[in-house]
Amino acid sequence: MQILYALTRRDSFRKIPVFDLQEGDAPVPGRQVERVRAAIRSAPPYWIVTDLVSYHKVLPYIGITPEIRDRYVFEKKFGRYAILKNR
Repeated sequence: MQILYALTRRDSFRKIPVFDLQEGDAPVPGRQVERVRAAIRSAPPYWIVTDLVSYHKVLPYIGITPEIRDRYVFEKKFGRYAILKNR
């Protein structure tokens, strides 16, 4: 997934202090999870590229599943990957 930044010539979501989100590991439980949650809530990205496993595991870990489901629609699916677009 990290290759997307190079291919699209875009930076990752700058307000998130972690490069790769993983349930229980990154962001670190506690303050880092709270920072990521607050960053996404305060300035939701226009789109999210994710794998479906992360969609079902990492978003609940961060505690933002309701916001993502309410605010985003699945724009396109590619096997186990998906692009979510902000409404």
